[in-house]
Amino acid sequence: MVSLSTRIVCQILRGDILPKPNVDIQQWTFDQIKNAHVPLDPVLPKALELYVESVGKRGPVTGISEADIALLFENRKTISARHVLALYYVLLYNDMVEERRSGLQKQGGDPIYELEEYTDNLLDRIPTKQILSHVEDPSNQPTYHTLYPRFWALMCAQYPEVLDVGGFLCEEGCRDKSAVVPAAVRGFALIGKEMEAADVNILLSSGKEEDLRAVISYLDSLTLMDLQTHFATVTTNLLPRITNPQTTSDISTQFFSLWISLYTINPRETCLATVNTLRPLNAKPYDHHTLVMDPLIVFSCREVFRRGALRIFLRVLTYYMIASKHRWRKLWAGGIKPEAYLPPTTIDTLIQTQDAAIIQCLLEGLVGGEESIRPFIYDFIHQMFIEDPILIRVVAFQTFPVEILKGVVEGVPSMHVCFDFVPGMLEHPNIRVRVFGLQLFGWLGETYPIEKSLHQAKHLILPNIAHLCLDLSKYNKHLKASRDTATTIPFPPRVEGWTETIVGVLVNIAKAFPSLVESVGNLLEELKLPMPMAELRSILRNAYPLQDTDSPLDALAKFQDAVSLTFGKVLRDVVLMDPEMLDKSIR
Repeated sequence: MVSLSTRIVCQILRGDILPKPNVDIQQWTFDQIKNAHVPLDPVLPKALELYVESVGKRGPVTGISEADIALLFENRKTISARHVLALYYVLLYNDMVEERRSGLQKQGGDPIYELEEYTDNLLDRIPTKQILSHVEDPSNQPTYHTLYPRFWALMCAQYPEVLDVGGFLCEEGCRDKSAVVPAAVRGFALIGKEMEAADVNILLSSGKEEDLRAVISYLDSLTLMDLQTHFATVTTNLLPRITNPQTTSDISTQFFSLWISLYTINPRETCLATVNTLRPLNAKPYDHHTLVMDPLIVFSCREVFRRGALRIFLRVLTYYMIASKHRWRKLWAGGIKPEAYLPPTTIDTLIQTQDAAIIQCLLEGLVGGEESIRPFIYDFIHQMFIEDPILIRVVAFQTFPVEILKGVVEGVPSMHVCFDFVPGMLEHPNIRVRVFGLQLFGWLGETYPIEKSLHQAKHLILPNIAHLCLDLSKYNKHLKASRDTATTIPFPPRVEGWTETIVGVLVNIAKAFPSLVESVGNLLEELKLPMPMAELRSILRNAYPLQDTDSPLDALAKFQDAVSLTFGKVLRDVVLMDPEMLDKSIR
């Protein structure tokens, strides 16, 4: 039913014709929100929109105080119309402030505003996901249909972490569980009745796997509304048990479904409770704001790179990453001052740096980790690369542990883009980056033996390896010449540890491109000593009695071992391969 007072206020605000210059309808608006009930006045959402527009006109109309808004959410047990309208008003108000700020910046005006957005302290206390679920409930759609389109758009803009596509996909499997789970299962507890919190704790205290499975099955069969009463049981009691290495994979999978159900109800509280449950021992609990400002803190959690916890960890990480990007962009836009102007690209660089650090942590977590977790991390990194391809270059140039390089190239499809970066990596002043670039190409070429990679291998990679090992090949030539002419044997050059590494790349090239086997063999011949190592040691000790010959010769011996090993692999894996397999590669 349309209220006459609401219709009158709408007309006054629309025409900007307040009866008195000093009339402020703030209290009236707050009372309308506070006392809202179902069925909702269909004109009230429009009145809120007009009210917010009036606040932005610098007239006598002022916004509702943050303290009054916070009062509406205190001691709440369920979501009602007042909560929906309060959030709608906050979204409208913050959107209006942002639009005014953007307009002033485009016009070259003073970006110091008398109007400020509601603080993150208030926004973090509003149960946004629960309110959204309430609005989208089929039984409530007739009530909120007038405000829903704009409400949804504002939520997407201001709470992207709540409306994450990945989160929605996870939620699809756990909606309306009561419709697919037989009623008998919901009361399947060993004691033959619906479990209360005390019953759950008794079963968990037994430490038996079958009891753990029974508790998870029971909780997972509950409706989302009933599951809320067991929030602490899931996040505090069950979660640490799931991270135990002894927990079976089927229980871990079952618990993930349960955790996602809880995440569906309230992602903010679920993620925060998860991080605090897994935080380092004796560490103080984190708050939502701290985690949003620095998502890397999530990596301090215990046992996250285990089969049972990883998928939960990645969902938590995604939530805080999205929230962090939005929060930092908002702070950046609101904090620009004329005397300290920085281009908008700066915040993009900061966010990319944070994302690159997150990828680096994930890659390092693969080292020595369980084989079963790798596909999930590869998929996560691939998605980040798709969203921001610049990250691929950043991650490549900052390098990562070479022991996982093969798996990353094979498991992250977007890594093929690195073909474009390899030339730049080989020109980098840091030898570590150049060596990593060669190793990266080795696995890229073997994984993607295409015409482009063949050309790079022939005209870029092989010449670079030869150049980096030039001193050693020259030494071998001098050694052979000295031996043939009976002149003094030259002292060996310094052999760096990375030379053994880059020689191994020749195996990748030979396996990927059989047409280059001859070139690989010729290069290896140049790097092979023309005399036995023992003979060289004896000659040098006699020729240079006052110099330490053991250290350089030990390094040279290790390099020669690498050359011999590479020779053997090329012979075994390529030269002696079945001819039909050779035909499958580019020649």
